[in-house]
Amino acid sequence: MVNTLSVFIVLTELYHIIMKSSIEFSFCAVRRKKNTDESSFMTGSKQCVIVKPPKEGGTVMKFHLIIDKNAEEEIQATVRRESELTEQLENIVLQYNGMDKIPAYTEDTMKLLPFSEIECISVFSGKSYAIDRSGHKYRLKYRLCELDNMLPQNFTRINKSALANKDQIAHLAVSFNGSVDAVFKCGYRDYISRRCLADLKRRLGIK
Repeated sequence: MVNTLSVFIVLTELYHIIMKSSIEFSFCAVRRKKNTDESSFMTGSKQCVIVKPPKEGGTVMKFHLIIDKNAEEEIQATVRRESELTEQLENIVLQYNGMDKIPAYTEDTMKLLPFSEIECISVFSGKSYAIDRSGHKYRLKYRLCELDNMLPQNFTRINKSALANKDQIAHLAVSFNGSVDAVFKCGYRDYISRRCLADLKRRLGIK
């Protein structure tokens, strides 16, 4: 079944691969209307955004996104010849296996970060960051409320600015003033609000 996150993950990877290539690229996003066949659909209303404008005499590669919740998901590329670009496209499509990863960014790189590798997601200066098992921070292009709805059930809110992977919490630490922190296996720690403490204890099986 097609969903917004799965489409975004694959398109983000394809965008970064193509932008690094020497091939000019235009992006056409097309949404199927009900009760229409392929020919009328392709010539009907569509929204096009030029991502990498073609130079004079250059080659334009077109990308068509068809959103049809009843169709089997597939990615098909029509090219004149195999190249490093087609190999990279094939690898990313074959590696992608569903909604178990999220695009995560550093200053100069982007990777698909598995949910299982995320220990905590916290907001710093209004931006969401994922902390992985090694303690590395990655920028996420989603608000915390959006992440709360898309992440698996082992993630739970621990305060208004943080989501925790309960399976990656090493222990809870009580400070001298009575507040409680979640200490993660990577060493990162964040406070637990009183509002969230009872639910977290229940999820962890702590009485």
